[in-house]
Amino acid sequence: MSNPGEPPFAVLVFDMAKTGEPDGEHVVSGFDTLEAATSYAIARVRASVEELRKPGIATAELRQLWQLYGEDCSVLNAGVRGSDLLDDFIATPATPAECNWQALAPRLRRFRASLLISNGNNESVWAGGFFRSTYRLTRDGLLERFGDDAIAAFKAKGIEPAEPTKLMVANYFELPDPPYPPPGLTLRSWRSRSVLSATT
Repeated sequence: MSNPGEPPFAVLVFDMAKTGEPDGEHVVSGFDTLEAATSYAIARVRASVEELRKPGIATAELRQLWQLYGEDCSVLNAGVRGSDLLDDFIATPATPAECNWQALAPRLRRFRASLLISNGNNESVWAGGFFRSTYRLTRDGLLERFGDDAIAAFKAKGIEPAEPTKLMVANYFELPDPPYPPPGLTLRSWRSRSVLSATT
């Protein structure tokens, strides 16, 4: 279940080639609608099928390869699973646009937070910094993200218990994305030179 303020839909990505490994599955959060999450899940599964497709490959072989090396995606708490459409994906090759799951992913936004994090004895340390997220984190989300930093700071100062329990937000704001040149445009590098002149 999502926290207040967190977009309600997330997609679980499961990499069959990494079954049982720590990075074998991960969650992509930040979808505002079920339709957006579903479109992402479908496109990502289709892309994993197309990556394994070879000219003249048999249906059974492609299915077997996908079950070994493909990616499956489920929209959490919504009963939507990309592999439910696997037969259709195998039977009908997809266009590049239908596989472009990257374009459907929630946009990563840039944030900066300064937090005073306290333990159960009301002893506090400062934590925070720059981070990226697809949505504005709640207090619980900030505590989870910067909790390890706070624990390290407690231990460095010899504060026990080194367990963060609450936080006060000193500042927390979203930063604009830095300007980037359009794709394919090469910028010239400029160098400025200061000239010192001696007076006699």
